[in-house]
Amino acid sequence: DADTSYNYEGISTVVNGYTLSDGTNVDVKDATGYFAGISASADVATSLTYFEVEDAVSAYPKFDNEKTIKALDAG
Repeated sequence: DADTSYNYEGISTVVNGYTLSDGTNVDVKDATGYFAGISASADVATSLTYFEVEDAVSAYPKFDNEKTIKALDAG
């Protein structure tokens, strides 16, 4: 939840999904499952910071500037 503050770098949170190039919207529940899979398969030397989801073209739903800042400030 974008309204929750996190104070430990070992916590991962997924707060939105993504849209694929064919227009399919992947909701946050399915995006969370995908993230769980890729993070479970990453070793300790692998960063997912700039990981690109294949065929994803945008976030879904997109956050407005205020919500983006709030989520970043929350960690």
